Amino acid sequence: MAIISQNGNAYKEGLGEASDTFKRYWHDPMPSNREWIRDNLLTLEGTKWQYSHGVPDPSVLDPAAWTLDRIQLEIFFDYQNNVALYPAFQARAQTEGPARVGHRRPSPPGAEAFKRDVPDAKVVLFDTGHFALETHVAEIAKELSRSCDYERQRPAPPALSSFSCNTYHHYEDL
Repeated sequence: MAIISQNGNAYKEGLGEASDTFKRYWHDPMPSNREWIRDNLLTLEGTKWQYSHGVPDPSVLDPAAWTLDRIQLEIFFDYQNNVALYPAFQARAQTEGPARVGHRRPSPPGAEAFKRDVPDAKVVLFDTGHFALETHVAEIAKELSRSCDYERQRPAPPALSSFSCNTYHHYEDL
């Protein structure tokens, strides 16, 4: 199994304190909570920060990404459904591991949490910001290719009648 995991969230450990605002919004989607997120986090500067924070050379980013990415309020609200699916992601990792997990530096707890369910998971860290594919698509593609080559050489897990190298892109915006 190969996973591109931007901020590693398939585990609650990966949410961190930054998600507290969104948790309040999930549990109480009142206009005041919605407006606070929109007015404080979803400004053009706030969205640009999400794309550029942690990126060693922000000049490689396409400004269209943060300019056009203005539907995030709905994405933030819907993300609670991803959190509810974490146990299913974890169960799949347990049955299909080992996993290779691409992640940004520094590694938040969510990336390393994959090793709890798949002890021989390989966590690959990239020196980038939140949206790793914006800056490291070639490196990530190479890592996924290595993972697929490895997976093709393994026998299929007993629970599956046939096995192919599935690539999952779990994309979160917290």
